[in-house]
Order: sequence, then structure tokens, then C-alpha cells
Amino acid sequence: VADSPHTEAAAPGSPDDNIRAALEDIHQSLRRNLLDLIADRDPQFFEQLVLRLLRAIGYGVDSSSIEHTGRPGDDGVDGVISLDQLGLDKICVQAKRYDRDRAVASEEVDRFFAAVHRFGATKGVLITSGRFTESARRAAKSARGATIRLIDGTELTDLMMRHCLGVRHEALPIPRLDLDFWEDE
Repeated sequence: VADSPHTEAAAPGSPDDNIRAALEDIHQSLRRNLLDLIADRDPQFFEQLVLRLLRAIGYGVDSSSIEHTGRPGDDGVDGVISLDQLGLDKICVQAKRYDRDRAVASEEVDRFFAAVHRFGATKGVLITSGRFTESARRAAKSARGATIRLIDGTELTDLMMRHCLGVRHEALPIPRLDLDFWEDE
């Protein structure tokens, strides 16, 4: 009789280790489910999702400081976030809704870098539901005159889980010994 994947994880280790392993399985499954749901939606939805996530993380002075600019001919910027009330410091955002196995190449990072400069910004965030090639990561790190932050599908879904965007957390009561109770007075 073949063991299930959960049998292997449950056999050794403490109950806490088993809970951690099960929680990691839940996170992996949720990442896949989120990426599948994103893939089923249109690119406009993904652009809005990315902007909502950045707002949930704490970017922008208020909700009106986040502008969705994505449309055909958007000059490579899907959103602009003002970091101050006068809009002098801003972040450009590019959202690439890709299959999880498709990678953003360095040429796309270079085009985004040029778009950030055209918008007069010094910061940019390029978020994909896919992944980045190593050359794309090098291009972002070597960008001079602007900081380009890359967020791939794994980090995107982790941020969505952490900031409860499209995800809800449920508390499970886990009984533990109350060692204070058992200590001598």
C-alpha cells in the first residue's frame, strides 16, 4: 500500500512539526489556487489586483493617490502611486499577468525602466504572476537612476496571504499546556 504524501510528513516529528508541515502544504496549495484564479481573469483585473495589494501593504497617501493607468498604449506603466500629498514622489507599477511558468525577460525590465523615467519617477515595481529570468533580475539590480523592485508569482501570492487580499485566515484552537498553571507557587 502506497503512503500518501501526508503520511510521510506525519510519521516523524512532534505535533508542532506536523502542524508546520501541514501549514506549508496549505500555503503551497493556496499559492497554486491563487495563480490559477489570476490566470483565469483578464489583464485589467490583474492590474487592479496589484494596485489594491500595494495599497494594502501601505503604499500611497490614501486611495485617491493610486491611479490606474493601464490600457492599450499605456507607455508600459499600469499604475502610478503618489507617496506624498503633492505627488512629487511617485512609484510606477507594471503588472504582467503570465502563466506561472512563463518568465519576464530582461528586455521587459529595460522597457519598464525607460517608462519609469518617462513618468519622472525614481521607483518602479514590476509584478508578475509568472517568474523572472536571471537576466531580468540582473537588469533590475543594475538599473541606475531608478530603483526597480521585481515581485514574482510566489512573492505576490505570499503578499496576498499576508495582507488578506482575496484570502481569509481562520483561527484554529490549538490546545497547549499552561505551564504557569503547573508551576509551584
